[in-house]
Amino acid sequence: MDNQIRTGLPDCCGNGQKKKSTCPRCCRLPALLVLKKLDFPKTHDLLDLLAILTENEPLLDVLKPELRILNSFSVQFRYPGESATVEESQKALTAMKHARKYLKDRFSF
Repeated sequence: MDNQIRTGLPDCCGNGQKKKSTCPRCCRLPALLVLKKLDFPKTHDLLDLLAILTENEPLLDVLKPELRILNSFSVQFRYPGESATVEESQKALTAMKHARKYLKDRFSF
């Protein structure tokens, strides 16, 4: 059964072990790093990825507030014993949608 159906929370917000690592992909930072041909470490820390991107694209710094919210879901809530509330998950989903829209509008992907 789909995790969103079971919990009512979006999968990208760390509700299922297999989906806990998807927030970096949700906001598309790794894809943008590849598109820009920038080297980056294997990390789930979205702020680290943003720091690499802003060296070449300073305007992306506008995403920092959203990525701070999402960072908990890509790092803190990744491991057993940590979980997010429904409110935190909804806030993260809103942040992810805003980040994705900004990146899509700016970079057409």
